[in-house]
Amino acid sequence: MRTLSVQFECYFIRIDSFVKFVKLRLVKLSTLKELGETLRQLREGKGLLLRQVAADLDMDTALLSKIERGDRIPRKEQLLKAADLFDIPSKDLLVLWLAEKVTQLLENESFALEALDKCRNQLKKGKANNG
Repeated sequence: MRTLSVQFECYFIRIDSFVKFVKLRLVKLSTLKELGETLRQLREGKGLLLRQVAADLDMDTALLSKIERGDRIPRKEQLLKAADLFDIPSKDLLVLWLAEKVTQLLENESFALEALDKCRNQLKKGKANNG
């Protein structure tokens, strides 16, 4: 019986890890279309209507619809409210939001990847100097 209970506990740990993986996978998307789709999936996962979430986020239903379709990018404050509403870490949505803003800025630039490498190095230096 002892072996059976150990296997049983491992089974629950694996399920818990899988649920965490699925939740993280849901919000680790990187384009505006995917950010909007993530917000839609979170809303539908909670069983909320578009108008209910729009009211909670202090925005027009049409604007939320455009955000979910990937036609508009939300403001930072709106994302912070959405993270609270959907009970997920704000970092998950903010990373997607920042990635989209950077992508929009650099998407047609020939040296975008080199510029991103330079930015990454500068950010690391700043963090080392401030941390």
